[in-house]
Amino acid sequence: MPGEGAVCSLPKKEQLSLEKLLREYEKSGYIKISEILELKGLGYKDGYNPSKPFEYNGETYIGIRVDPRWDEYGSQVVFFKREGKSWCKSEDLPILPNSLDPFVTEIDNELIIGCVEIYCSNGRINYKTVYRDENFEKIAEIEGMKCIRVAELPNKEIGVFLRPKGSKYGRGKICYTVINSLEELNNVNLDEAELVEGVLPEGTWGGINDVYPGKEKLYVLGYIAHLSEKENKNYYCTIFKFDPETKKVESPKIVVTRKDFPKLPAKMEPELYNVVYPGGFSVEGRKIEIYLGISDAYAGKVTMQNPFECFSAI
Repeated sequence: MPGEGAVCSLPKKEQLSLEKLLREYEKSGYIKISEILELKGLGYKDGYNPSKPFEYNGETYIGIRVDPRWDEYGSQVVFFKREGKSWCKSEDLPILPNSLDPFVTEIDNELIIGCVEIYCSNGRINYKTVYRDENFEKIAEIEGMKCIRVAELPNKEIGVFLRPKGSKYGRGKICYTVINSLEELNNVNLDEAELVEGVLPEGTWGGINDVYPGKEKLYVLGYIAHLSEKENKNYYCTIFKFDPETKKVESPKIVVTRKDFPKLPAKMEPELYNVVYPGGFSVEGRKIEIYLGISDAYAGKVTMQNPFECFSAI
């Protein structure tokens, strides 16, 4: 049964539109508690685009993208340890230079740590997604693509969400394929991946940020983005359920927007103000915690009744 106040979206055949998703978000009635994470040890820098928390050697950590307010290309991934209600810069875990947008997951009960690495080549900035094991040793590198997320399937295969861009993919579409090991990410074949329909409305782009394996389906967290008429970015946090057998999406919905957080200055005004960038989520019974970057300047968390209960219990 859905939690009190939840409104379940039933699958419809009508064309998906951003306007409709935003109207449903406004009417959803979800009870939320939002907060800006207190990050100690940042100095004069911004900390944003957090991973979800993870356990390491008996302590709880979170990965944070850290960079100066006016230099996003000086990004590092820095790990912060939970101390009470705050997060303190860790001296125990390594800093990942030239890196951004950390994420974590588990494959075969082992912690996997990922991020995007940036580097300069032939006078231009390039990037790649990097996967590391719990010892921070690299497992896989995927050139030229962000938002690559994995989930262990019941048969021990690994489902992979990709976000190619350019050509027929525009600013970024969502694709899905299956591999047998994380090492195969080094040679993942986009031609074998299927385009995931029914998540991104026309005129938008987006990607996947976290995946929670359920008994039969994958519970997916991602973002939908578009440009305003004045070329300002608008990012919204979305969820949906995905059937890895049929490759079908069920009931995508927007669950968090910039309106859910206090009005604070963005890294760039007004270009980046209306941005929430999800980094991961955890499920705690009938509640869900979503960790997000806000306006490319802050890290935040939303605690809300579990929207996936509209589908079924995880």
